[in-house]
Amino acid sequence: MDYQLLLNFDERLAMDVRSNPETLVPILESATKKVYHNNYHESIGDGEDAVPNWQVQLYSDEQPKNLRDLTSNMVGKMIVVPGIITAASRTCIKATCITWKCSACDHTYSQDLKFGFGGAQARR
Repeated sequence: MDYQLLLNFDERLAMDVRSNPETLVPILESATKKVYHNNYHESIGDGEDAVPNWQVQLYSDEQPKNLRDLTSNMVGKMIVVPGIITAASRTCIKATCITWKCSACDHTYSQDLKFGFGGAQARR
C-alpha cells in the first residue's frame, strides 16, 4: 500500500496509521481479508478458513530519516529509515532511574542506573 495514495485518499486515516501503526495495521489486514472474502468467496470455496491471511505492507517515497536524527517522540510511530534489516528481536526495556520508598518511615530516594547489564541494589 502506497502511503502517498492513502494520504490522498484520506489524510486523517494516513496520519492515524503513521502515529498508531500497531493498532491500525491489523485493522487494515482484517479489512483486506473481508474484501477478498466478499469478492472471491464463490471461487475459493465455503467458509472463512478458505480465505488466506494478508499482510499489509506500507511504503513511502518520503525522504528517509537518519538514525542519529531519531528522537524519543518518534517511538511507536511509523517512520522511514534507510538500510537493510539483518536481524530483529524483542526490545529490552531498562529503567534509568529508580525511586525507592521505605516501608517503615515512608522516606524516598532516587537512584540513577548505569547503562549496560547491571542492576540496582536496595539499601537496607
